This record gives sequence, C-alpha cells and structure tokens, in this order.
Amino acid sequence: MKPWFAVSEKGLRDMLSGKKKTFIIRELVQNCFDEPITKCIVDIKWDSGKVWLSVEDDSPEGFRNIEHAYTLFADTYKRGSPIHRGRINIGEKLVLAICINYGAEISTTKGTVEFHPTKGRIHHWSIKREKGSIFKGTFRATKAEYQELIDHAKSLLPPANIDFYVNQEKMQPKVIFKFFKCKLDTEIYDYDIDNWKILKRETEVHLIESDGQSYVFEMGIPIMATDCKWHIDVQQRVPLTLDRESIRPSYLKVLYAEVLNNTYESIEDGEVSTPWVRTGSVDNHVTRDAVKTIFQKRHGNNYLIENPFDPNANAEAISRGHHIIRGNELSSEERAKMQEFDMYTTTTDRYGKTGVPGTEVEPTPEQERFAKFAKKVAKEYLGIDLTVRFMKANVSDCAYFGSNELLYIVNKLPKDYFDEINERNLNDLLHELGHKAGNHPDHAYHQLLTRLGARLIMRAKKDPSYFN
Repeated sequence: MKPWFAVSEKGLRDMLSGKKKTFIIRELVQNCFDEPITKCIVDIKWDSGKVWLSVEDDSPEGFRNIEHAYTLFADTYKRGSPIHRGRINIGEKLVLAICINYGAEISTTKGTVEFHPTKGRIHHWSIKREKGSIFKGTFRATKAEYQELIDHAKSLLPPANIDFYVNQEKMQPKVIFKFFKCKLDTEIYDYDIDNWKILKRETEVHLIESDGQSYVFEMGIPIMATDCKWHIDVQQRVPLTLDRESIRPSYLKVLYAEVLNNTYESIEDGEVSTPWVRTGSVDNHVTRDAVKTIFQKRHGNNYLIENPFDPNANAEAISRGHHIIRGNELSSEERAKMQEFDMYTTTTDRYGKTGVPGTEVEPTPEQERFAKFAKKVAKEYLGIDLTVRFMKANVSDCAYFGSNELLYIVNKLPKDYFDEINERNLNDLLHELGHKAGNHPDHAYHQLLTRLGARLIMRAKKDPSYFN
C-alpha cells in the first residue's frame, strides 16, 4: 500500500525548536532501558556550538526492526506492556529531526543506517554489530545546553541491574528513602479492541532522596518537576500526553495521596502546607491517619474552625488558647475531608452560647440567695436588671452570660458551690459579668473586670456586711 502522506523533516525540526534539548537524552536512554541490557553508555562532547552525542547499549538482539528507527508511529511490542517505557515509536525520529543539519547514525545487529545531511538515508546492511546498538548524532547547542544535557543524563535512575555511564563516569545508584506498593492507573494498547485503554494495576513506587528539584519518574526516566520532598519513581508506565512531559492532575492527586499515606510521619512541620501535601491530603485514597497527622502538624492539636457568624464563640476559643482556622485557610476539598474524618469542630460547636440546650431546674435556697447577691452587684455596678437561671445541660462551661441573663449549669458545679460567697464563685461571677463590655480579647472586657474587682474590694473594706 502506498503511503497517504509524508512528514516534513524541517517542519518537525522547527516544531522542536523551543523544546529543551534534554528530551534527546531521555528518548534515547529509555529505549536502552527497555531492552535486556547490562550496560548503557552515554558520551556527550561539545565544541564550537555543536554537541556530539552517542548512546550505546549491549542488548543481545539489538534493534528488533531497524526500520522503526526512521518510521513514525510504527507498531511496537512495547505498546501492550505496562512495564516498558516506549509506546508510540516517535523518540528517535524527534532526535533525528534535531540532527538534520549535521547527520546521525544508528548501528545495530541488523545493520547500520546513516542519516546524511545532504544525501538522505543510506542503508549499510553489511555493517553490523555483534550485540547491542549505538546511536551517534550531532546537533547545534550552546555551552549551557551542553551542560544541561550532562546534568540531565546524570539525573536518570537506571535499573539496579544496569551499569550506567555518562562521559566515562559510572553513575552510582541513588539512595532509596522508601518503597511501597499501591494501585495506580497505567496505559496499554489493547489489540482486541484496537485502541489504548487505562487500567489500574499494582506497582511499586520508589521514593528517592532529592537534594534539589524533585521529579516524578517513569521507571527511572524523569517526566515532570514537582514540589515533593522526594523524587517519585513509578515502576510502571505512567499515562502521559503525547509530548511525554505532562501528567494528568487526577493521576498526580492519587499518586501524592499514596506517597502521603506512606510518609506522613516524615513530613516536617514546615512542609505540611506545600502544594503536593495539600493536593494529596484531599484525595479519596488518602487515609485518616495521614490527614489527621498533617492537619495537626499544620494547625496544632488545639484547633477549631472559625464561625464568622458567632464572634462570641470565636473570642471564647481564642481566650482559651485554641488555634482558630479561618475560612480562607481551607479549601472546600479540605473542609469536606475534615468533615468526612470527623475532624471538623467549629468554635460554635465548642463554645456557642446561644440557646444552650438543657433542662431548667428549681433553685435551692442557697442558689436563690446567691442569685440575689449577683443581681445586687449587677444593679449597683453595671446598672442592669440581671436575670439568673439554673440549668442542667451537657455543655463545656459552668456559667454563661448574655442579654443581661446569667445562666448557671449546676451539674458542672460542686454541690457546695453556692453555700457561701468564696473566691471561686466570686471569680466566676465577675468573669461572666465582664462580658457586658465585650469578649475575652477585648480591652473593654479587661477594663470592666479590673474596675469591678477594685470597687468590690473597696466595698469590702467599707462595708463587709455587703457580702453576707
């Protein structure tokens, strides 16, 4: 069958003109890593604005089909395997497009193909290697791009059974901080339906110590930069865009959640608000223990959610040393996750004083006598007619004040609490009456407390019977 269309080599090269040249290393080395090799050698040289690059391996079979070296999107055995990096057979062609002006060569066990800058493609079927393949190419690059190519090559994570060399230097294995298994999406070509499909498959994830910019890797090949504390090396094919440099946000969210599930105890306090942690902590795969630990490291153990419509409860919470989480500190997903895990307690839940639920009780003689004293103090020093009530309720505090009403929760108090005026009940009375001027953080509240205290002291000096 005659082909329907041709590819403009110049057009392909022009399309790649804004792309970082590090993809050249990535595309060539991943082909080596996909084969049963024990050695991969990368040599990069620079002179007068040009790079000479060679990538060599020792695969026993070499190129399975040398025509694939120059055929875009040719079918490949790798497509149906989730543990191979290659999938669409485009990598070498992108590299060749970069080398058009200076030439390139691929030599393998099936023969040699020369890509001449003026004569085109030339086959040398008799020039064969005993084993392995080697790519040689030349392309224009700045000195900075040359150094970037070397750095990129050294950042790769070769499989443990492969000796990997960059400019004659053997790369040492990177330190694995932790590895774990989890189920992640991968993509394969299903020949039964003649199409690509996504399936969920258990795989290992390796976390590698990072001393700078971290990346998500696909079986040792860097894909995209992240703000994660570690390099994340997924040991199966990662669903990618055509340019192989982007990961779906939904996949990243699951991946971050699985990393968080296995590292939350190692996340330091200063790292708990980084984007990857916040993204992973709201995914459906994250565990309650991970979320609880992260939120406690971020907000402390004594946090409450602010209710902007209940300033009294907010002020009470602040005065009792709670860390208040305000509305703009949490995303809607974070709020939903806290509610899902029963970690969402508002200031009103803890200190709301409106409509205290409970049962009103008839006061004892001792309680009536103390109520009379409280009304006397409120009238003389605050100028208000105070109402005093007594209740049984399942609430946090023993007394509440609002709208000129003082409410005592008798089941939260000792039985002899009202027998006589003493330091504790006088302290509680002044504490509640002080709210006539404001809430705990307010300056007016503290001014009223000290004024009440001073006046009652002076009254006690002049007229001790006032307290009988």
